[in-house]
Amino acid sequence: GGRESISADDSSIGKTDRPKSTPDPFHLPPALASLPIEALRLPGSTVQVLARLGVRQIEQLLALPRSGLAARFEPDLLQRLDRVSGARPEMIAAHRPPPEITAERELEYPVDSREAIETILAELIRRISDALAARQQGAVQIECQLDCQPADCQAADVRSAQRLRFVVGLFQASASPRHLWELFQMHLERLTLPGPTAAVRLAVLLAAPIPYRQRELFADGHDEPWQLALLIDRLSSRLQREGVLRAALLPDAQPEYAYRYEPLAGSKPRRAAARRRLPERPLLMEPRPVPLQVFSVAPQGPPMRFCFHGRQHRILQTWGPERIQTGWWRGSYIRRHYYRVQTEEGNRFWLFRRQGEWFLQGVFG
Repeated sequence: GGRESISADDSSIGKTDRPKSTPDPFHLPPALASLPIEALRLPGSTVQVLARLGVRQIEQLLALPRSGLAARFEPDLLQRLDRVSGARPEMIAAHRPPPEITAERELEYPVDSREAIETILAELIRRISDALAARQQGAVQIECQLDCQPADCQAADVRSAQRLRFVVGLFQASASPRHLWELFQMHLERLTLPGPTAAVRLAVLLAAPIPYRQRELFADGHDEPWQLALLIDRLSSRLQREGVLRAALLPDAQPEYAYRYEPLAGSKPRRAAARRRLPERPLLMEPRPVPLQVFSVAPQGPPMRFCFHGRQHRILQTWGPERIQTGWWRGSYIRRHYYRVQTEEGNRFWLFRRQGEWFLQGVFG
């Protein structure tokens, strides 16, 4: 006995009154006037022309004659200025998020049988999968909540129930009941319940579209990415999300701060980055530069040999220098000269010189 439900809760959007007065377009608040011109959402070509003219802030743009701006640029420039000042209204399309996908089962009598709990959970997973498939989406994160009654309390005492929560993360969005059930099973194996279970609830925290793949008569490796996703999901469930990581690039010039590690499974899908040629970087990066003893012919010349881990390495080939420096906003200014070097043994290292001292940054694979 009990009560089952699957819900899709609508969200409401509040309304605000219109302002009773129109702001003066030539007197912006300081917080707006000091913003860069990119805040106006102008085309890149317009921003480049303004930058060549030395115009980098909105207040500088407002100081120019409107007639000159109208003659030199497209009409959207003045329209953007009027909108940011409040002189021209801007229509905003309200975002209505899709209803939340949840499935739950409340039991009339709490159960302590693992088999019974797994049966209930499998049914809720099927309901979640059907709701996702109807939207042509797959789950990336699903939260499971178990309301357990401690063994020494009355079944009717709801206040004493202990709620256990865990999140199942996926590397690739999936709506397959079999796949999801396998991952939930791995989490349940590590879970210790404090008492009989009175309610089970599932909620999709993060979903993503599932790309359509047409089946072909002769397979040519299209299933390999899917098999890799299954492997990552299984490892993440066994070792937990923090045990299976990937390196994500960050917009920082200093190599040791140009990346971070994040869980492979359960993360928001990344948009495909624009293809651009990146400088060659080591496969193994030291978290902090390692000081080295380096011999070079000239004080500012390339390295000839160096000592690492008590062993001398003679350099046969050198590429560089590549100059890397940080911006003023970082506080302490850093400027380095990097060299890619290959030793007699065929090993390749990434070294840099800073103020006459040498350091090891990484090792190429």
